[in-house]
Amino acid sequence: MSKKFLFIVLGLLVIYFIGEGIYTKMTSKAKLSALSCHKEVVVFEKIYESELFQNALKAIQAGAFQSSISAEKATYSPSTLFTYVNLEETKSRVNDALEGYIKEKKSITPKTDMAILVYENDMKHPGKKTKESKLYRGYLVLNVMMEDALAYKVQIDFMDFEAKDLPQRIECVVETLMRHRK
Repeated sequence: MSKKFLFIVLGLLVIYFIGEGIYTKMTSKAKLSALSCHKEVVVFEKIYESELFQNALKAIQAGAFQSSISAEKATYSPSTLFTYVNLEETKSRVNDALEGYIKEKKSITPKTDMAILVYENDMKHPGKKTKESKLYRGYLVLNVMMEDALAYKVQIDFMDFEAKDLPQRIECVVETLMRHRK
């Protein structure tokens, strides 16, 4: 009986250490791929459709992208962000940053659709109960669409009341997106 118990314990220990090694390796690699701008503010990203996403990146590098922009204003508190943020200028900055990654202009179909959202943090929203949820001024979301499907999404906070840090966050969003190209 004790030999069986010893083998079971040893087997569980081996499985535990292999699992811990795999977890450590995976999380350390994720930390290595973080950009320096990610240390300044909160950034979320997700790849939804890997193959579509790689096709979208190729289209961007060929200059085959189009963008749209929208705003989500505060509703529970007075909306003031958009007295400082010009949506068309923000869209232009995103496009300029993306154009820096164009290798060679080509006519590719379908084009990648870049849906940009500027969100104003609504400080008086009933769901915002913690101090941390009221620290940022807003956030910028970039949805990368290919063939009418969401392939990738990245979101980054900006902190300055007048959104003076928005140009740096735009650069960070685009760099975060384009670091995935092969």
